[in-house]
Amino acid sequence: MNEIKHVMALTSSTTDVSCAVTAGAVLAERWGAKLTVLHVIDDHHADLEFIAEDKFEELQRNARQGLESALNEIRTAGVVPVMSEVRVGSPFDEISNAMIEHKADLITCGVGYGEGDDPYESGLGIISKRLAHKLPVDIVFVRRASEGSPNKILVATDFSSCSADAMRRALTLASKSQVKTIRVINTYSLPEHHFRTGHSEDEVASTMLAHAEKHGKEWLAKIDTHGVAVEMVYRMGSAADVIVDEANQYAADYLFVGTHGRTASAAVLLGNVAERVIHNAKCTVWAERTDGQAMGFAAAIARLMGIE
Repeated sequence: MNEIKHVMALTSSTTDVSCAVTAGAVLAERWGAKLTVLHVIDDHHADLEFIAEDKFEELQRNARQGLESALNEIRTAGVVPVMSEVRVGSPFDEISNAMIEHKADLITCGVGYGEGDDPYESGLGIISKRLAHKLPVDIVFVRRASEGSPNKILVATDFSSCSADAMRRALTLASKSQVKTIRVINTYSLPEHHFRTGHSEDEVASTMLAHAEKHGKEWLAKIDTHGVAVEMVYRMGSAADVIVDEANQYAADYLFVGTHGRTASAAVLLGNVAERVIHNAKCTVWAERTDGQAMGFAAAIARLMGIE
């Protein structure tokens, strides 16, 4: 699990600046990290071709002024070193380049309220799916209802190394935020041909639950909880649906999911379950890159320059 030294909060002209910035400031303060707030003006937007050069410069100037105004409160508090930057270009390219130049370890990205909002079709969320699939860093998809200091933390686990990394990150945040207890959700399902076993559905379900509980104890025993109490919950059903429902019932502020990484020669993949959870959850979702599988700094440069 990498140390967080530099947090990058993303904003755009179509998103609420405070959403990603507030979360970024909170997390930067927790880890003692620097904060950079990046605002990207999309120069491929259809309306820009009709804007005169002086008006376009005014657009950039207004963006910088608005950004600086939004950051005054954070700077006045003096808790987190914060920088701001406005770039013009393709949002994904500019975010990728900024991530590399600043050596960002964590990105916060606002994706709406979660009450019917689609994070992939509104505001900065238009590119959030691409960010999740391509950028080799942890990404926090921030809902405006839960961008502040976390009180309730939920972790989704399938007992893999991916979810173990997510668990360790969640425990670290809990410890730094003085959260005494976190909840962990594991989902299980009936085998496809369970009816051929000669046992009833209830009997098979009971066996699967016992199996999950056994693996849960073994998995948790290998993780340092930093003194944070862990409540394990086991539920049967479709993984993504159950995880989102549990987050709603628990009124989670943060939901942690592990994501699948690949080497520099291949794309970073976001698992189907993780993607659906990010898409449907009403709370903030932290997508943790698998330790040792996310690309390093040099590899990220190679990919983005097309020379991998």
